[in-house]
Amino acid sequence: MAKTTSIKTALATGIFDARPGPTNVCLHPATIQIALNNRHPLYRPVTARFRSFDTTKLHWSVGTLDFSAAKAVVRNYANKRIKAAFIGELSKLGRDRDGRLIDKSNGQTSQDGSRRFQSPLRGALVILVREAAVTAPFTQIEETCRELLNQVVEWQGMTSTGSQRRGNAVGRHAHDRKVRRA
Repeated sequence: MAKTTSIKTALATGIFDARPGPTNVCLHPATIQIALNNRHPLYRPVTARFRSFDTTKLHWSVGTLDFSAAKAVVRNYANKRIKAAFIGELSKLGRDRDGRLIDKSNGQTSQDGSRRFQSPLRGALVILVREAAVTAPFTQIEETCRELLNQVVEWQGMTSTGSQRRGNAVGRHAHDRKVRRA
């Protein structure tokens, strides 16, 4: 698995993988176990889904990790609030749910005058909801999602010099690459 990067806020934690494969941080561990067992009844559909994995979109999911709410309805309520706010923040950037541009002319101009957000958002993002999201005002949840989304854009190096920064934006180091010895 590729190197992941995380950001923690008061309401959620985001775990981001900039170069995901079919098995990434958004998958449930049981799905990975099905893909490893060729005798499982769901092996063929799961591996077919892996073969058709799309690397040109943002794969994201919302879940809870250390949430002490006794009722599942409370956890689901918090998840739905984060999911709705994240979809709203994507649409404010002119994106669909997969991080692709809806309108090509909707790029934002940064302070240095370069156009940002022109290429599609890619990668895998898991948003882990904290218990405070149940009672937080929706504006605070939107702010958290905006912060997570801006961090994803920054990790990808989506500015005009992004192709130069892309390798270092998510912590790629020399020890991650194969070194040829002479």
